[in-house]
Amino acid sequence: MRTLLAIALVPALSAVEGLAQDKPPQEIEAILRDFGDKMRRARSPDEIRTHARAAMEKLDAMAKDGPNAALASYHAGEMGMFQEEPGVALARFKQAFEKGLPKSLLPNARYLLGEISIQEDDFAGARTWLGEFARNHPEDERLFQARVLAELTHFMEGKPDAGAAGLAKLREEYKGKDQEWNVVGAAAAAHHFAGQNDRMRAALEETAGACPNVAMAENAKRTLAAMLCLGREAKLAAKDADGKEVDLAKLRGRVVIVHFYTMGWQRAPAETVAIRRTLKACEGKDVSAVSVSIDRRKEDVERFRRDLLVTWPVVHDGNGFAGPAAEQFGVRDLPYMVIVDRKGAIRFLNPVLTMAVTEIKVLVERLLAEK
Repeated sequence: MRTLLAIALVPALSAVEGLAQDKPPQEIEAILRDFGDKMRRARSPDEIRTHARAAMEKLDAMAKDGPNAALASYHAGEMGMFQEEPGVALARFKQAFEKGLPKSLLPNARYLLGEISIQEDDFAGARTWLGEFARNHPEDERLFQARVLAELTHFMEGKPDAGAAGLAKLREEYKGKDQEWNVVGAAAAAHHFAGQNDRMRAALEETAGACPNVAMAENAKRTLAAMLCLGREAKLAAKDADGKEVDLAKLRGRVVIVHFYTMGWQRAPAETVAIRRTLKACEGKDVSAVSVSIDRRKEDVERFRRDLLVTWPVVHDGNGFAGPAAEQFGVRDLPYMVIVDRKGAIRFLNPVLTMAVTEIKVLVERLLAEK
């Protein structure tokens, strides 16, 4: 369903896409190059955060005054994202905006401020920044994404009726265009997020039956099939890469994120970042995560753990979609991630959801509140 949901939130990763369209001043460039070199050699999230913190301190010193203060603040915000501290990043990006960023960076700054505001649960603020982005940069390729994302914040805010109305209006504006069905896909995701699975099913059935885009229609059909796992008991008992037992039955009372991946799936890094940041946000609470590799080679499991800085258990299913764990969970496409409630039942799945940091955190906290 990811093709229907290209509007996926992946906060922090977009912070490093298309950084400065103009080459940064030499002093700032040197700091960024040094950080990049150290990040590539890092072997743990803590090590990356340490390097990012050191780089941010240098950039903060430059951001106090001078002709490059705005650029220094902007790049300090990026370092805040690498520290996995959205509040820190938000403050720096706002400061950069106020100090007068070059026009080439204004679109990215506004968009990032919208994304990060969502991470900070400031949904009204996110709509403001995304609205400014849409008004000021109507030719930017992220325009449609920003407009959909702004409506999705209503669902995150606990106001699904407002979000549904906004998406319905947006669909009318894009009637007959390719984007119309992206809006329908976003609506399916949003209704699932709100626990309105009947409305989600209706959106998917409409897509499967009426969407002229064959790939989108087929994705909708696969997602409808995946919905059959909702409410079922999540079963997984295996040894992880360290030889330790992983048994979901023994994790009753905890909310568990189960993530299926292959190293060939280009979104795997984004998903592991989302999981890691969610675990950090829920530190000290009854939350666990398990990744399941469907790669055939065991060495790919170690590469996944090393290169993507994975600290939670990783199970090797080892036979693609035909592996026992993949079959148990009905995995027929990637990305595939589910959230299991305290009673061991599958409650949310990301063939529909975007499963970015904010979504996972909100859903996990919702399930934690259940007794």
